Amino acid sequence: MTTQNTNLDQCTDASFVEACSKAVFLVEATGFERNALWIQFSSQSPRCASPVFNFDWTGNTAHGYSVQVGEIGGRGVVVSLTVDEIGGRKVIFYHGCSQLIDWEMIEAWLTTNLPHLERCNADNFQLCLAAINKLNSEEE
Repeated sequence: MTTQNTNLDQCTDASFVEACSKAVFLVEATGFERNALWIQFSSQSPRCASPVFNFDWTGNTAHGYSVQVGEIGGRGVVVSLTVDEIGGRKVIFYHGCSQLIDWEMIEAWLTTNLPHLERCNADNFQLCLAAINKLNSEEE
């Protein structure tokens, strides 16, 4: 994972920037929460529990981006971003990953760099899945 103190348009990983530009949703979730969601909603999981939300889910745990979104007292505030493909749609997962986390700084960075994306967290992840269902049904 790369850490940069920059805006997304200055990221040197072109494939990551392209994936973000194609994303349809932004989900605040730690790696553990993301894995728990995969277990519950991925058609590849032997324990998929949802008859309604049951998607092909391709995770890309090796490919991510960490960005320093600000500083407090000389200490960096860093957010980690990864992109998965769920139901054929790109979804960005993010979480604060530095010792010091300022959610207002993180939210401001997300609003500036990914303003087109709706957001949810792991608790209301069904909003993301419903949006994917809607987009996929509109294309049929």
